[in-house]
Amino acid sequence: MTLEPRCCNILLVKYNKMRLAVITDEISTDLAHALSVMREYGAFGAELRNIWNKNIADISNDEAQQAAKIVKDAGAEVVCIASPVFKCDLESDISPAPGMTHNAAEKPMEEQPNVLRRCLEIADITGAELVRVFSFWKRGKLTPEIEKRIVEELASAAEVASKYGKTLVLENEYSCYIGTGEETARVIRDVGAPNLLAAWDPANAFFAGEIPYPNGYNAVRSVTAHFHVKDAARKDTGEAHIVPVGEGQIDYYGQLKALKLDGYRGWYSLETHYAPNGGSKEDGTRICLRALIAMIEKIENDQP
Repeated sequence: MTLEPRCCNILLVKYNKMRLAVITDEISTDLAHALSVMREYGAFGAELRNIWNKNIADISNDEAQQAAKIVKDAGAEVVCIASPVFKCDLESDISPAPGMTHNAAEKPMEEQPNVLRRCLEIADITGAELVRVFSFWKRGKLTPEIEKRIVEELASAAEVASKYGKTLVLENEYSCYIGTGEETARVIRDVGAPNLLAAWDPANAFFAGEIPYPNGYNAVRSVTAHFHVKDAARKDTGEAHIVPVGEGQIDYYGQLKALKLDGYRGWYSLETHYAPNGGSKEDGTRICLRALIAMIEKIENDQP
């Protein structure tokens, strides 16, 4: 059936609307409370990482079913399982983690396939289409040999995920080997699996020393399936630190507008990592949600 022009326009407007999500523990590990805050701001995508003070990889089937019901009853949906897969060393040894683990138990390389399968099972239970993965703790320079191993491990993981009908999204993470948009795009291209795409995080690229927009995004734009929002700036010493969205040195207005113009259809998931002095992560997330929504509204109202 051919749609009338007016119907097409309505569908296009709905299709291009920016869909807001939040990594729920950036508000609270109390999932119901996090969702109630998200509803205040029209954010209906729940990215699950740490609920009820447990990492998502460690919850039971009953807890996963309970989480799915809480999200559904709130009128939201689970959009991504923010797993800790491959936040480990490439070798078997467990060394002190150089980055955040969000309550995930540190497990060696040989246990990562089990972590992956568990997170894919949780994605099945909760209805999430995406499962986030990483590229191993960075213990030195990224060499061609290390990158080849990363490609091999991600290719194996993508093959497993395909059996569950899930897409893996590789998050560029500055404490892991693959931290920039350029590196992320290169690895995804070398893996060549249709169900391995990018969870593009401009702030992580900034911490890794890349100009996130336009440089990093131009590299990763064609493989971006998920998008994280947090902002950052550098002190006079050159040290990078987290700031409220819109107050940093990342061109988020340009980045968000480019995503819209490129027809990005995924979620815009807030991962603030910010709390104001004397305040909570919920306070920080509220500040960042207000700023992000203001930017989105300005972009939506801009003339092409």
